[in-house]
Amino acid sequence: MSEKIVIKIGGDLLKENLNYVISDLVKIHAENKKIILCHAGADIVTTVAEKMGKPQIFTFSTKGYKARYVDEETRDIYLMVVAGLNNKRIVKEMISKELPAVGISGIDGGLIIADRFKKAMVILDGKKKLKDNYTGKPSKLNVQLIETL
Repeated sequence: MSEKIVIKIGGDLLKENLNYVISDLVKIHAENKKIILCHAGADIVTTVAEKMGKPQIFTFSTKGYKARYVDEETRDIYLMVVAGLNNKRIVKEMISKELPAVGISGIDGGLIIADRFKKAMVILDGKKKLKDNYTGKPSKLNVQLIETL
């Protein structure tokens, strides 16, 4: 049985160095390792959202963490870009290098279940506000789906 490896890649690395990332994946695959690639793409989300006329708002949580202010429209744009555009670009590049690739999102097949933050507060325009509640924390992973793929 071959070893499985999970790799998480942030949006900045993908934006500027996708070819470098793919070349590393080719090397890992050549070592007979099964790759599970998790990716982001927040910068691309910001670019697409702004092209769609939806300026993105960044704020800080009450604990001081920078966060995207997520309303329903922003949530939908995020899903569209990360699960669609960004994911399919990565899959296309992997297949072009003869890497076996299937692109799914955390929603597909209940791959990742998350609990929404109930009382996530942000500071916006100097005032504390309840976030629109479209953020959360992963709480369950469908390992069987990953094994099947």
